[in-house]
This record gives sequence, C-alpha cells and structure tokens, in this order.
Amino acid sequence: MSDRNDVRKPEGSGDVPLRPDPASTYDVVELIEKYDAEAPARRLSGVTRYLAGGLAVGLSLYALYWVVGIVDTQIYRVTFLLAALVLTFLQYPARRGRAAAVNALDWALIAVTLAALGWPLVDFSQFIYRAANPTPLDVICGAAALVIILEATRRTVGLMLPVSAAVFIVYAFAGPLLDRVGLDLLAHRGYDLERLIGSLYMTLEGVFGVPLDVAATYIILFTIYGA
Repeated sequence: MSDRNDVRKPEGSGDVPLRPDPASTYDVVELIEKYDAEAPARRLSGVTRYLAGGLAVGLSLYALYWVVGIVDTQIYRVTFLLAALVLTFLQYPARRGRAAAVNALDWALIAVTLAALGWPLVDFSQFIYRAANPTPLDVICGAAALVIILEATRRTVGLMLPVSAAVFIVYAFAGPLLDRVGLDLLAHRGYDLERLIGSLYMTLEGVFGVPLDVAATYIILFTIYGA
C-alpha cells in the first residue's frame, strides 16, 4: 500500500520540485496590467523605485500615526492627497499599456502637484480664512490642483470619472446659458472661478471633503492591514 503522502511526479522529473514557469508568470502580470483599469503599468527601477517605495511607506506610517496622534484635519487631508498624487504620477503612465520610465511630463506634473498642494500648507494660517475672497495665487494653485486631480484620476481609473467631474465643473460656469437654450429647469445664475476655487480648494467641502476623508482615515487602514 502506498503512503498517502506520496506525491506522484511526472516521469523524468526526478527529485526536482515543480515550479511555475517565470515566463508564464510574467505574461500573466503583463495581461493584468494591460486590461485591469486599476493595475499599475510601471515597473520602477533605480532612484524612482526607492523614491516611490519610501513615499508609500511614509504615507502608510503617516496614516497610522493619525490614529494615535493629533493632526489638523485640513493639513492631514492636504498632505495625504499630495503624497498620493505624487505616487500616482510615479506609478501610472500617461498612456495605458505603456510601461515607460518616468518621463519629463510626469516630473512636471509632480512639480505642479507640490506647488498647488504645498501652497495651502505654506500659508495655512491665512489660507483657511480666504475661502470667500481668494487671492490670484489661490485661484491659480486651486485651478492647477483641480487639473492635476482630474489627470491622476484618468490615469488610475479611466475617463468616466474625470469626464463626469469636468462636466459638473462646466455646468457651474454654463448655468446662465442653459436658460437660452430652453433648459430652464437646469439653469442657474452661474458661479465664477473665484467662487468655485474657494469652495472646492480652500474648504473641507470640495476636493478635501468626505470622500477624501474616508479614503485617508478608514480605507487606507484596511488597505494597510490587508497588505
């Protein structure tokens, strides 16, 4: 009677354990990266690999510190989003399916991210009181932040979500025009850029509202523990 623990091996295999073919594993990873909308398509190397890894570890530790430490709500959300956007431009290429190295466009977007989301931190004591009357610099940085977020969203989850958001932003400007084309129910008085930036960028409502709060305080914890 043969032992139950005796595992039959193919003829000629000898004592060599069966292992997956590395080439096949690589092909599977390539297919996932090509067709999964949320799969990273870049294999970083060199300095960018260590930069992304260090930033990811730092962001995770920062989120864990938030659980036991005291961080101002708006500062936490701004810094969390800043780090997440930089990681996005390092990890995700501009065109899906092209696993090219980090290029000049990516570094330019990272620089804009640092400027647009660094400004609220640099001038935080005054920044939070200007939502109703933003300065020209607030408007520029706020507009840049919105564009950056839409681009990062496009890279990670595709066109549907950023296009939907862009439509609503256009709707905020185009409200008065809808009355002229017979869409009375959808028409409104319209909002200027300063009003939009003040609400979306300088308060805890728009960009830094509930969805980011949930992502930065609860979802990331489940992600860390799951990983």
